[in-house]
Amino acid sequence: MNDVTVDELNAAEWADQQDFVCRRFLDMSADEFRMKFRDGAFDDVEVPDGLMVVLALFPDLD
Repeated sequence: MNDVTVDELNAAEWADQQDFVCRRFLDMSADEFRMKFRDGAFDDVEVPDGLMVVLALFPDLD
């Protein structure tokens, strides 16, 4: 059986990870994603590929 390790991220590392995933899947920064999501930019459009992956990293947007 393999051992499992867990790496905890500090606030800056978590923000970097969110930004990386946003850029990878949606071609925008995490700050831009938050702003557009809160403004409803994704409400009336076809769900972009990767949106659900990105949303999983933003529990503050529930």
